[in-house]
Amino acid sequence: MGQNSNAQCKRRNMLQRIWSLSNWPFYLKIGLPAAVAVAVICGLSLFARNALTGQVALTQEIVDQDFGAIKQLDGIAAEVRDINGMLFRVMVFQSAGEADAAKTVEEITGLSQRIDGVIEKLARFETELATEAQLSQTSAVKEELAKYKGAIDWVASMLEIDFASAVSFVAPFDENYRNMIGIIDEMVAGVVTDSQDSAQRAAADASTTVLLLLVVAGVGLAISAAVAFTVAIGTTRSISHIADATLTLAKGENADAVDIDRLARRDELGAIVTSLQVFKDNIARIAAMREEQEAMQQKAEAQRRETMSELAEELERSVMEVADALGDAMGRMRNETDLMTNIATETNNQASAANGATSEASANIQAVASASEELSVSIEEISRQVVLSNEVTEQAVGHAGETSATVEELSRSAERIGDVVALINEVASQTNLLALNATIEA
Repeated sequence: MGQNSNAQCKRRNMLQRIWSLSNWPFYLKIGLPAAVAVAVICGLSLFARNALTGQVALTQEIVDQDFGAIKQLDGIAAEVRDINGMLFRVMVFQSAGEADAAKTVEEITGLSQRIDGVIEKLARFETELATEAQLSQTSAVKEELAKYKGAIDWVASMLEIDFASAVSFVAPFDENYRNMIGIIDEMVAGVVTDSQDSAQRAAADASTTVLLLLVVAGVGLAISAAVAFTVAIGTTRSISHIADATLTLAKGENADAVDIDRLARRDELGAIVTSLQVFKDNIARIAAMREEQEAMQQKAEAQRRETMSELAEELERSVMEVADALGDAMGRMRNETDLMTNIATETNNQASAANGATSEASANIQAVASASEELSVSIEEISRQVVLSNEVTEQAVGHAGETSATVEELSRSAERIGDVVALINEVASQTNLLALNATIEA
């Protein structure tokens, strides 16, 4: 049961695809309205041909049958009138004694033969042209002609015997003649009436045919216009949907909302729809690549920030170490400077003491002149002071050597400070290079 349902569903889907306008090739879409128009034109032509054929047949029937019947009946009536006229002329000439009896009999016999010819014409008329209603009339005419012929034969036989008796039968001839002519005229009138009826019927058929042609042409035109409109609207709507999808994909806005499967078709636009699918896939791939690139950029930015933080911390540690070393060197230099200051102060004090001792020695020498008795005491004192001065001088020389060593140590400390500054500059340049490399990598 389920298999039958699936099979029916597949058949229905297949029929829908076949009858779907979007799956038709463009030559069918473009040619369908023209084909419908051509079919309508062919139908109109066939209908008009049949209608005109009927009209021609009816007209031909009127011309061939009715006019032929009228012509033959007129010919028969004229023949009967001529026979009747000839009969009366012969009788008149015979009564006047101006004609030979034998010749008169010969002429009347000829009239009898002409009546036979008229009867043959009526027989052909019955066979070829007479209608069912006219057959009884032609039979009556033939009966009247037979009577007329019999009367003529009797008159011909009586002319040589008793002309007066023969003339007595002329009056019945006239009644018989009027009956024949009346029947023939009635037949002609009937044929004329039938012709008029046929002509009116042909005119009515022609009017009906024209009306039907107009109706069929209108219906065909409406069908052609409906087919053309349906094809045009369907094709235009499909092209509009494809154009909207193309514009949406070109803008790159909400490309996922474009349903390519809904636009799928099997006509020439199917290749464009397939291209749109490739276009959509490329847009999705580019979007994924863009997201991946943004993620990589964010990751690189985080790595750069982390690297810069590490470099900053490393630089901070290096600077702190250099600062600590520089602080230690400055402390040592400050201690040595204080020591050298103390030594210089002490040296100055020793020099001042020596200067005072020299001044006192000079005063003592001057006092020698005034007090010779004190010379020996002064000389001893001077000797002692000289010895003390020498000791102080030696100490001063020693402190001067220490000062020189301290100055040399300060010079070496200054050189170490220059090395530290150079190290700081080198670290700064390396930091700049690392920052530049991180910027280039980002």
